Amino acid sequence: MTEIFYKNNTGELHKLLMHNVNASEFISKLNNTSIEVLCAIEDGSIVCASPEFKAIEDNISMIFIDLVSQPNA
Repeated sequence: MTEIFYKNNTGELHKLLMHNVNASEFISKLNNTSIEVLCAIEDGSIVCASPEFKAIEDNISMIFIDLVSQPNA
């Protein structure tokens, strides 16, 4: 299964679920459209991520690292 998370031209976030579709092929067909792909996941693995998504993922990782590295109170 392929999951595509994207923003439309009004900035709304959407999720598209597809079976038997390759994410990279699908994304390549979106050129010159108003759809901005944030992330594509195939069979549970991220196969494509925009710079915006990577920044969010990095921020979450840093917060998690900060939380687990704090001594127990």
